[in-house]
Amino acid sequence: VLPYFQHEQGLIGSHPLVTLDCPSLRLHYQVKTLLDTKWLAMTTSLSFRPHSAPAPTSILVSQGAEAIVYIILSLSSINSFPGSSGNHLQQNTPCILKRRFRKSYRHPALDAKIIRSRTKGEVKAMEKCRKHGIVVPNIYHVDLKNGMDGCSIYMEQIHGTTVREFLQNYKDVNAEAKSPVASRSTTPVNSQTLSLAQYLGQTIFSLHLAGVIHGDLTTSNVMLRNPVVTSEKWTPELVLIDFGLASISSSEEDAAVDLFVLERAFVSTHPGSEQLVEEMYLGYQNGVEDAKATLKAGVVLKRLEAVRARGRKRECFG
Repeated sequence: VLPYFQHEQGLIGSHPLVTLDCPSLRLHYQVKTLLDTKWLAMTTSLSFRPHSAPAPTSILVSQGAEAIVYIILSLSSINSFPGSSGNHLQQNTPCILKRRFRKSYRHPALDAKIIRSRTKGEVKAMEKCRKHGIVVPNIYHVDLKNGMDGCSIYMEQIHGTTVREFLQNYKDVNAEAKSPVASRSTTPVNSQTLSLAQYLGQTIFSLHLAGVIHGDLTTSNVMLRNPVVTSEKWTPELVLIDFGLASISSSEEDAAVDLFVLERAFVSTHPGSEQLVEEMYLGYQNGVEDAKATLKAGVVLKRLEAVRARGRKRECFG
């Protein structure tokens, strides 16, 4: 709202702490005086700190509650790290930098421990996925820094689009010819999108079979490497991303909750996608031709019914 004030302007007088109320956003900003520079630094009550880009060759992609994501246009900084696996890559190879930042409302020692632990957990989950043949971004370098200044993960940049963007921007020519208005307001259901949903179910089952719970399964956290449909026999190439809330667990309950989160994401983001959700569950149940694995999938889907019932009860009674 107001990035800074000059102390000489006399806007705050002699008060070291001022609370500004923004009526449109209903946010309260704490303004602290920096005596050495005579400027004011502003932070919100949510303890958000603005973060500068790590290098001139970086582009800000997004910022969440836990981390900020950049595209690094050059790997020269990674190649200078001792023991980095990025040394064999070309200097101009772009990558993704995911940096977890500090939270000022937490005790510094506790904050450092949490950041370090979550970063290590994310890397562990991604490495386990790769070990079991699940496609995730390659990790080039992990910078833990003891968690005091945040932790960073340098990883492969996935080219393509998210499943969410693909479904929202997909144009079904046949459906538009029949009903132009309906085709724009609902998610297209045809052989290509049904195939995408089935492959998505198979990928998630492989993830759970490997003992990894994603924790934040949405169509925004699944990348599609080949979003251009070239033929009727198009095979989607899916890549799972954002393992910031991932955990290692073989519990059917945790897997069912993972599926329920994705189901709610489909319902809320993609209107009329019920058939795609059903196809996804078919892919989940028939993803692996193994009797023991199929049995596990059946147990998870049965547990999903109980999780779904709890969700409906919460919606009804709060």
